[in-house]
Amino acid sequence: MIIADLFTILRFLLAIALISYSVLDGSSIVLAATLYFGGWLSDNLDGYLARKSKQGHGKLKDLDVIADIFLVISGLIWVTIHYGAYSSIFVLLYGAAWGLMFAVTGNDAVFMSFSFGGILMTFYTVWSNERTLAVFAIVWGTVTAIVKRKALIDHIRRFLHALK
Repeated sequence: MIIADLFTILRFLLAIALISYSVLDGSSIVLAATLYFGGWLSDNLDGYLARKSKQGHGKLKDLDVIADIFLVISGLIWVTIHYGAYSSIFVLLYGAAWGLMFAVTGNDAVFMSFSFGGILMTFYTVWSNERTLAVFAIVWGTVTAIVKRKALIDHIRRFLHALK
C-alpha cells in the first residue's frame, strides 16, 4: 500500500468521525472544522503524493471519488445538524442527484461541479456563523485553488465542454 492509499483511508475515517461527532454532539466548531478541513487536506495530499510517487496511484484509486463524496456529504450533514442550514431531505436529494448524474454521465467534471456545490454550501454556512473560521476557510480555499490551479482549470474546461 502506498502513502496515497493511506490518505484515502484517512479521508473516509475523518468523514465518519465528522458524521459521528455531528450526531453525538457537534458543539465544538473547532473540532468539527478540523475533521472537515483535515479531510480536504488529505485529499490534496493524496493526489499530490500519487502524482509524485514512482508507484503512481495506489490500489484504492477508485475509492478516492467515493471518499470525496462521503466527505462532502459529511460536511453537509454537519452544518445541517449543527446549524440547521439545510433540511435532511435536501441533503439526501442532493446526494442522490449527484450520484445519479455521475452514474449517467460518467463525467468527472459533473462530479466536480456537484462536489464544488456541496463544499460551497458548507463554507457558506461556516462563513455565516463563524467569522473566525470563515477567514481560515477562505485562506485554505485560496491556497488550494492556487496549488491545484491546473487541475481546477482542466475541470472547468471539461465541464464547459460537457455542456456543449
